[in-house]
Amino acid sequence: MNLLGLEMLLAAARSGSPPPTWLLVAFPFFFVGMWLLTCTLLAWMAGFKALLERYPQMDEPLERVFRFASGSVRWVDFRNALYVGVGTGGLHLAPNWLFRSPFVRGVPCIPWSELRCIRAQGDGLLDWLGGSKFEVPALKLRFVLRGEPGRVIEHRLGLLPAERRLP
Repeated sequence: MNLLGLEMLLAAARSGSPPPTWLLVAFPFFFVGMWLLTCTLLAWMAGFKALLERYPQMDEPLERVFRFASGSVRWVDFRNALYVGVGTGGLHLAPNWLFRSPFVRGVPCIPWSELRCIRAQGDGLLDWLGGSKFEVPALKLRFVLRGEPGRVIEHRLGLLPAERRLP
């Protein structure tokens, strides 16, 4: 929306007359376009494109699913906007459906052997806010999961045999 369109909208609001028809038609397209652009930029900044290239989507039955998990991937904070799935093959991690870019489709499945826990989540409230910190060494990608999803992943990584754990 350009400055002229904004001025016309403000003038129409002050006069009590309805806004121009072209503005009513253009606004939904503008809003959807900005939403898609924002979701695509966040997915790129967080590294989901690189995750999908290295670890493609895998169809498997999931043991646990968290549709609105909180955490951060790289420097992008996803508050209640992460999809976390725990399967036998690995960790399924992506923005939830509302924030997933149509240009970066799919949910990557990171094998358990490729995942490392850097910092475990403590028991206090401040520790919960800090979350569990994980790393995918192959991509130098770090992420934090807060609350129960982080604890479940920590527990799952503890189940790995010692010879499959990364140093």
